[in-house]
Amino acid sequence: MSSSAIRIILAGVFLASFAWLGVVVTQQLFGWPVTLTAVLASDKLKPAGTGGCAVFRLPVTESQPGRLFEDSREIGISAAKISEVDEQGHGRFKAKAGQLYFSSSDGTNPAQNGRKYVFFYPWKAIPPLSILAGFLAFVVSGGALIFMSRRPVGRMLKRVFSSESLAGRAFERITAFFSDRGVVLERPSTKIS
Repeated sequence: MSSSAIRIILAGVFLASFAWLGVVVTQQLFGWPVTLTAVLASDKLKPAGTGGCAVFRLPVTESQPGRLFEDSREIGISAAKISEVDEQGHGRFKAKAGQLYFSSSDGTNPAQNGRKYVFFYPWKAIPPLSILAGFLAFVVSGGALIFMSRRPVGRMLKRVFSSESLAGRAFERITAFFSDRGVVLERPSTKIS
């Protein structure tokens, strides 16, 4: 892999981690959730229960409140129990343990009635783990870009992470924290030729 391809990949990781940190910090400061959209494709639906109930695997594991739409029309009535979704139908749904149990508005099988179902639900990042992962990706990819690049962007990033900048002082504090615990972190050479 060429060095320019590596730079492009590192720049992508750097920008993605910066955006990730922005989302996590915004959620923590203002409580704004990110709304995820699950398009419930009929080939991914599995029958559940005895009636017109189907189940769809969500990409999150915790229970989620949300809004269910059938052909661009909101139909969902959040149910207290999964059995209510199967027995009472009429657009009821229950999101539990990474599974969305739902019924169509008219009791037909959602996997076979040809309608499009969409579920919108909030997602909140796990604060400590998300912040740590985003920060590490940001620092590592940014640092690698600085020390690999010989172009003006690299010089600009080098100034951002210099010991006089906020990021540079943060790096010094992290280095001190780890050195107190017996781990040595060294700043790579910053010579640009």
